[in-house]
Amino acid sequence: MVIETLVATLMGYLIKTFKDSKGAGKALDELSEATWNWVRPIFLKDDEPLRDLQNDPDDSINQQMVDAMIKKHLNNNPDELAGLQALVDKINAGQTTTKTNSVTVSGDGNNVVQDVAQSTVQINVSPK
Repeated sequence: MVIETLVATLMGYLIKTFKDSKGAGKALDELSEATWNWVRPIFLKDDEPLRDLQNDPDDSINQQMVDAMIKKHLNNNPDELAGLQALVDKINAGQTTTKTNSVTVSGDGNNVVQDVAQSTVQINVSPK
């Protein structure tokens, strides 16, 4: 993968993690901790952009600053691409899509079926 794609995936994961955990101090899971451990050393000299992203993950300027610093780090340290690639592979493997639907039905004998494209649906009705 190219640096832009790797960093975009990492940034998406960082932003989501910061939103979900309200800061890196509360790692959500082992993957979040591994991500934090990979990113944190990049910001040892100047951690203001990372702190700003933690405080306001939706701010596009904060996102651009962190994105640029990570890309600069990777360009100066191409040997770290393999580590980022491994991390991005774990991030991609852990992503799932969850869809929640709610339906209110009143009456007798109503059947509601959703999101069953290309599926076989069998409805068993017991006699009254």
